[in-house]
Amino acid sequence: MASKSKHSQASRVEESLDEAKYRKKYQELKRKVREIEKFNEELVIKICRVKKNVRRTKIERNLLFDRLEHVKGESDHESDAETGESEIEHVDKPAPKKVEKDPNAPKRPSNAFFIFCQLERSKLKEIHQDASLSELTKMLGQRWKVMTMEEKKKYYDISAKDKVRYEREMCTYNGTVYQPSADTKETLESPIPAIPTHSSEGITSGAVSATEEATELETMDSRVESESNVTMSDHDA
Repeated sequence: MASKSKHSQASRVEESLDEAKYRKKYQELKRKVREIEKFNEELVIKICRVKKNVRRTKIERNLLFDRLEHVKGESDHESDAETGESEIEHVDKPAPKKVEKDPNAPKRPSNAFFIFCQLERSKLKEIHQDASLSELTKMLGQRWKVMTMEEKKKYYDISAKDKVRYEREMCTYNGTVYQPSADTKETLESPIPAIPTHSSEGITSGAVSATEEATELETMDSRVESESNVTMSDHDA
């Protein structure tokens, strides 16, 4: 009898433990269901907001299209009117005549950097015989940038004399009398060193014509033009 009572108590304890375990699982599942329901509610709200924004965007897009069509119509009308006026002006106004350069006009003066390139190119070519004109010019430009004012001084002096030469020749060309100022009298007394120029056939292997050289130097010259002007102003001061 006692053994049956103990067995009955053990069964009730086991059933109680199973019930507690299932109740715990039930509470856990119930909590997860509430979280999923809450997430779904938030998702529905977000979807409603997105749909509302999409409808509003479509309305705004349609309004913009209507305005663009209206503006385009006015623009086309104005464009047609302007085209008609421009065609009339084009017929009425003769084409401007191209001014031809006088071959007898004096050669414009060279700045210090251009003179530096003319004088130093052949020396650099002897060292870098396989270098192209563009590569040589780039090397000369890099060397010019690191030169001191004392090293550049002789080229600025040549440039100043060449400028005086140009002003004097322009006076002769225009039929006027050249009257040098006190600052340029000393410059006129010393001769201008000869600046080498290349013929179209070239003086050495790989040499280029003066036209090609001037074209190439024009690009590099424009890069250091501002530097040359600033340094020349400091030198004159």
